[in-house]
Amino acid sequence: MIKNRESAARSRARKQAYTNELENKVSCLEEENERLRKRKDLQKMLLHAPRPGPKYQLRRTSSAPY
Repeated sequence: MIKNRESAARSRARKQAYTNELENKVSCLEEENERLRKRKDLQKMLLHAPRPGPKYQLRRTSSAPY
């Protein structure tokens, strides 16, 4: 009976350790997911940003009378 209690206690401890490990892994993956989402959104914004016009633009002028 004592051995059974000890075994059950070890089993509960293993289960608790496994649960804690999974919770830590979930937390890390959620942080990484959020970081990657922000990175993706930033890249999407940069790709769809309007491009600046040319620095110098040729213009027609009427330099000679017709």
